[in-house]
Amino acid sequence: MNDHVVDLSYDLIRRVLAEEGWSHVDAPGDALAVLFEDADFIVSIAGDVLVVTGLVDARGFSPEQIDDLIETWHRSRPWPTCHRTLEEDGSVTVVTEVAGFYPSGLSADQAATHLRSAVGSTQALVARLDAER
Repeated sequence: MNDHVVDLSYDLIRRVLAEEGWSHVDAPGDALAVLFEDADFIVSIAGDVLVVTGLVDARGFSPEQIDDLIETWHRSRPWPTCHRTLEEDGSVTVVTEVAGFYPSGLSADQAATHLRSAVGSTQALVARLDAER
């Protein structure tokens, strides 16, 4: 990649995703979707803010179990920030987020670090969930 600073854009993010070897598709709302085996991610840009949102299926856990796990997680780790949603069918989804403010732009290397941090920290949370099953 490179360390040349450019404005935050979907073109930059698409290029970084391709260089990482992560396939992606356009998602509703001017976002990108990146699908992994253990979590799905939505990458979006809001002004100068890059937001990577993870969606983790926590089926089999009660909302209270997930709330306890998230509270414990947040005591020792800053990322990803997370909360849970309760779906109409009663299943639980954990929503993770890693956001960064880049008013002066960022390099491809910085964008890759942001994306890797979001995916890696969410995968660590998934591993914790798996250990609790």
